[in-house]
Amino acid sequence: MAFILGILAADLLLPEPSGPFMYVVVLLAVSAGFVALTLLLRRIRPGFRRLLFGCSFAALGAAAWASALAPASPRHVLWRASEYSSGVVGTVVRENAWASRSGRSTAVVLSEGVADSMGRLVPCEGLLGARIPEGVTVDVGGRYRFDGAPKPLSRRGDRGWRSRLLLSTGVLVSVDAGRVVPLGRGELPLLWEWSDRLQSRFSLLIRRLVGGEEGALLAAMLVGDRLVLSPASRAQFTETGVGHVLAISGLHVGLVLWFVWEAGRFACLTLRPRALLGICVAVSYALVAGGRPSVVRAAVMVCCYLAAGALGRSPDAASALGLSAIIVLARRPLQLFEPGFQLSFIAVAALVFGSPVLRWHAAPSGPPLLSSAEERRNWSILFPDPPRHSRRRRFTASTIVPLVLVQVALVPVIARHFGQVHPLALPLNIIIVPVMGVVLLLGLLTLALGLIWEPAGMVFGGSAWLLLRILRFLFGLAHRLPFAAIEVARPSIFFLVVWYVGMAVALLMLASVEEPLLPRVPWELQPVWARRRWRRGRDVEKAG
Repeated sequence: MAFILGILAADLLLPEPSGPFMYVVVLLAVSAGFVALTLLLRRIRPGFRRLLFGCSFAALGAAAWASALAPASPRHVLWRASEYSSGVVGTVVRENAWASRSGRSTAVVLSEGVADSMGRLVPCEGLLGARIPEGVTVDVGGRYRFDGAPKPLSRRGDRGWRSRLLLSTGVLVSVDAGRVVPLGRGELPLLWEWSDRLQSRFSLLIRRLVGGEEGALLAAMLVGDRLVLSPASRAQFTETGVGHVLAISGLHVGLVLWFVWEAGRFACLTLRPRALLGICVAVSYALVAGGRPSVVRAAVMVCCYLAAGALGRSPDAASALGLSAIIVLARRPLQLFEPGFQLSFIAVAALVFGSPVLRWHAAPSGPPLLSSAEERRNWSILFPDPPRHSRRRRFTASTIVPLVLVQVALVPVIARHFGQVHPLALPLNIIIVPVMGVVLLLGLLTLALGLIWEPAGMVFGGSAWLLLRILRFLFGLAHRLPFAAIEVARPSIFFLVVWYVGMAVALLMLASVEEPLLPRVPWELQPVWARRRWRRGRDVEKAG
């Protein structure tokens, strides 16, 4: 949290840096000073010690913000771009990154040099955004010359959505190309080339085995290749409030890790080798899926859980979430202001901090949440057998309550960035969340068997096609309804602060309540079939 506050404070208070190392050295020195002060003053109170560590992380966040807007390398394309430049030579990293209504797309280019007014190529490095003329296509890995004067992007001067997206991905310079000249094949960094080739191969295989628009949808869900989706299919998901299906997140990474974990168990691997294998697969999957904030967050949290299990420690979801936020923002601090980062991390934070409170009130199975250790021991002695709840109540606590909490947490952010609210988001998510696990599992089986023998993969691909066809039909019907997306006024920052402070206060009040809102069902009032099943299970345990 302190790291995020440091980025926010730097963006609000500090002028935009105009040269390399501006603010960075001072902020790093301030952070080191806070750490040294904390280590020297050993007898201070724990609360003051935590405050000093928080100030150190805030200074690191501000330093990350300054280094993102002012690269330290003097050969960066930001310091070579000027109005006298006539063009840029570079290799395309991402094609058709963002398309505009006029038909022109923006490609992310790894620059090699900037042509001056005399046509001489001045070597440089770094990423830039090239706006491609209408009707011209570029390929990833291709080397091109983009004729036009490169212009630096400003955090405060450029308010367009394309400029903000470019800045959040590490692109500090853009060029409006009047002409694109191909120069053959370029050289990409090994990691980028490897991940792009794997993503393209997996996407092509999934689309060939599944077929149709459903194959493109499964490729977007499984490997993050959204460019193959048609605009109509993308609108069906984004304008009905279920656009998170197209973003690879914890559900996707969890299923991949479950698949690998069971394969390691089948190969008779012990706990630590399976954990190491899972960490390698999670990192590789995040790279293949494009390295977006949602998949990086999920991969980091899964790696924390696997590492904690391998070392014999109990994992902490809040610490894993904070570490994933620091890793994402340390590399791209301006992602903090983008909807993808905010939606992903706010949803998971609501599940981590709020879901246990509401689930305890919906289906209580233990002592009050804020009970002491002694009270919990007394509870386990007085009530050795946890209460049994009906299937409907367990479904409400495990599925409906978290979905309602996430929707309430995301409403102001969606309204802030998109100016819309989606009344059908909750019922559609109740339908799609259970089905998504089945679809992704069928997609993984399709991909795994298709790499070995394509006819075997087509068996599971047909089942995935049928489920996706039904989902597309339902979402198409919902998209045609007049109230699927309601235009609203964009709320202010003050409204967002009041909203989330109110949510935090309400959750704290609910956590301090000693009696659940929905009372426990007495043993005598539980259904007869539930009591018989529970007794039968106890008899089996005693016999064993």
